[in-house]
Amino acid sequence: MQSGPDWKGARAPGLWLCCVFAALGFAWSSADDPDVTPVRDAHSSSRVYKFTSDTSHYFSTSHEGKFVSNTNYLYKPNLENLPWHLGDWKGWMVQSDDPNILYQRYYEDEKSGAGIYLVAVHGTNESQFHTPEVCYIGDGWKIEERRYKSISLRKETFQVRYAIAKKGEFRHLILYWYLWPDSRRNIMDGLVMFRLSVKIDTSLEHAEQAALDFIRQLSDLKLDLDKKEVAEVFVPILPQVDPDTKRVRTKWTPYKEKALAWLKSQVTPNAIVEEPAQDRRHLLVSYRVPKDSEAYPYVFSKASLYDNALAIIAFSMAGELGPAERIIEAASRILSPDNDLWFTFNTHNSWPNKDDHTGAIVRSGASAWLGYAIVYHLKTRLVENPKLLAQDNQAMNHLKIARSIADRILVRQVKDPKDPRYGLFTGGEGRYSYRWSEEQKGIEEYFIPGPVPWVSIEHNFDIFFFLRDLARISGDRKYQSAATLLKQSILERAWNETLRQFNRGQRLDGADPVQALDCASWGAMFLQAVGQQSLAEASLKTASNYFVRSERGGGYKPYINLLLYEGHYVNSLFFQDDPKKNWNDLPLIWPEGSLGVAMAYIKMGNNRKAVEILESVLSLQDPDGGLPYATESLRFQFSQNPSVAGTAWLVMVISALEDENILKLFWER
Repeated sequence: MQSGPDWKGARAPGLWLCCVFAALGFAWSSADDPDVTPVRDAHSSSRVYKFTSDTSHYFSTSHEGKFVSNTNYLYKPNLENLPWHLGDWKGWMVQSDDPNILYQRYYEDEKSGAGIYLVAVHGTNESQFHTPEVCYIGDGWKIEERRYKSISLRKETFQVRYAIAKKGEFRHLILYWYLWPDSRRNIMDGLVMFRLSVKIDTSLEHAEQAALDFIRQLSDLKLDLDKKEVAEVFVPILPQVDPDTKRVRTKWTPYKEKALAWLKSQVTPNAIVEEPAQDRRHLLVSYRVPKDSEAYPYVFSKASLYDNALAIIAFSMAGELGPAERIIEAASRILSPDNDLWFTFNTHNSWPNKDDHTGAIVRSGASAWLGYAIVYHLKTRLVENPKLLAQDNQAMNHLKIARSIADRILVRQVKDPKDPRYGLFTGGEGRYSYRWSEEQKGIEEYFIPGPVPWVSIEHNFDIFFFLRDLARISGDRKYQSAATLLKQSILERAWNETLRQFNRGQRLDGADPVQALDCASWGAMFLQAVGQQSLAEASLKTASNYFVRSERGGGYKPYINLLLYEGHYVNSLFFQDDPKKNWNDLPLIWPEGSLGVAMAYIKMGNNRKAVEILESVLSLQDPDGGLPYATESLRFQFSQNPSVAGTAWLVMVISALEDENILKLFWER
C-alpha cells in the first residue's frame, strides 16, 4: 500500500465500501505520485445542468428531485477527470480493476481535517449498480440507521439515501444518490451513482457538514471536456421584451392567485390521489369530482394532456417556473415508445402504458399543445437568458422532448396534393361513440380503434403555433417547412366565407362546416398571427354568435346550429322526448371557451371587451379558486365540476391583461 493520508486507521481494506474491493484489492496513490495519470486540462464550462436525482435506480420514487451542477457528470471524461483539489479538499486516488467504478478517491479537507471517500459509478445497464448498504453488511458492518435527507442546492431540492454504519470503533455516515439526464430515466442514456462515506470522528453534525460542503463543491465545479453537446448557434426570433419589467398588481390579481393555488392543489400527489403511480407524479388531475358522483370511479384521477399543457403555460406566465418544469418532466415520462402521447392518463395507476393501452386515444392537437407549452416555457426563459439552450442541460432536454413530440406529429401531415386534406394534419388514433346496451339497459360509450382520418382545424391551429415556434428556437427548417405548408392549407382549404369563420374540420370527401367556437376565436388569433388582420376581425365578430346569457351570467357556448349529440340516432338515445334537441336550446356557458374569446379580444387590442368577458366568468369562480368546466351538465361531454382547463385559461387571460410582454410571447405574430 502506497503512502497516503493517515486517517486513524480508516484506510483498512474492510472500510472501503464495495464488496468487489475486498476481492480485487486496492491501493492508495497520492496525486503527486509519478504513477498517477494526471487530469487533462479542463475547459471552463458556462453551462448549468439539472439532472434528475433519486434514491433508487430500479424504479422512480417519491424522493425524485433535481441535482444542479456546472459539470455534465453523465459524460464519462468529465467524471473520470475530476480535479485533485475541490475547494479546500485534496484528493488521493484508490485504484481498482472494477470497470463499473469509474472514480474512487479519498478527499481530505486541508483546513478541518475531515475526510470523505468518494465513489462514482457510471453505466448504461442496471446490473452495473447495487445498493451501497449491501457492501457494508457483506463486509461485517452493522447499519444503525437508514433514512432520507433533503438537500437544497441552487434553488432546487434533491434527496439522498442517508445511513449510519458501525464496525468496531468506526462509524461512517453514508450518503448516496443516482443521476439521470432527465425524468424519462432511460438507462441507455447513462446513469451515475455518487456515494460519499464520511468517518464520524467528533460528531455526526460535523460529518454532515463535511458531506454538504463536498456536495456543494461537486455542484460548483466547472468542467467542460464534452465537446459533443455544443448546441447549434442560432438567434431565436423572440419579441423584444424587458426582462426587468416588474409584474404589476391589478384588481384581478387576487383571482389569479386563487386560481394558481387551486391548480397547485390538483398536482399529484394530493388529497385526490395521495399515492400516484410513480411515472405520473406531478401531473395535474383534470377535475375535482364529488365522491358521490356516478362518474367519480372513472374520472377522479384522470390527467388530460391538454389540461396539463395549459397548466405549464399558466405557471410560466405567472413566473412559477418550478411547477411548470415538474409537469414537463412528468410528461416526458409518459411518452409512448414511439414518442406519441395518449389523450388522457390515470394517475392512481399506470394506464395507459406501452403494455396496456386498450381504449386509449391519441389526439394530434393535444400533443401539439404539450409541445407548444414546452416551447412557450423555454421562450420565457430565453427572454432572460438568450444563451439558455447552449448553457442549461435541463432546457436542452426540454427542447429534445418538444422535438420528439413534433417528429411524431409530422408523420400525420397529409402530403398528397390531390387529397382535399393536403398540408393538414389528421386527428390521431381511436375514437368513442355511443349505443344502447341491452345488457345494461342504458346508453354506453364504446371504443372504436384505428387511425382518425378526419382533420380538426382547431387542432391544426395548435400544431401550426407549435411547429412554427419550435422552428424559431431550434433553428430546424423541417419544422418551419411543415408550418408554412400548414398555414397555406388552412387559409386555402378551411376558411368558410359564408360563415365568416373556419370550418370545424376537413374530411376525405370535403369540408366539415360545423360551427365551433374555437374555430372562430382561436381562428381569429391564428389569422392575426399570419397577417390576415381583416379576416381575423371578421372571425372574432362571428364569435359573438355563440354568446349566451343564463341565470349564471353571460358567456359563450362551444357550438351552435348542431345537435347536442351528433347523429340523429345517437341524439335520440339521449333525448327520446326531443330527438332534435340542439345546442341553440341549451343555455350552457363554457368558461374555457369564453376565456379563449377574451384572449382573442386582447390580441386585437380590445381590452374593454375582454374585461367584460373576464368579469362575467369570474362570477363562476368557486371559493377555492377553480372554475367549472361548464355551467350545465351534458353526459359524457360537459360537467359542472371545477376543471384545470378553465382555471388555467383564467390565469392566462389575467396575465395577458396585466403584462403586455406575456401577451407578446403567446401565439405571437
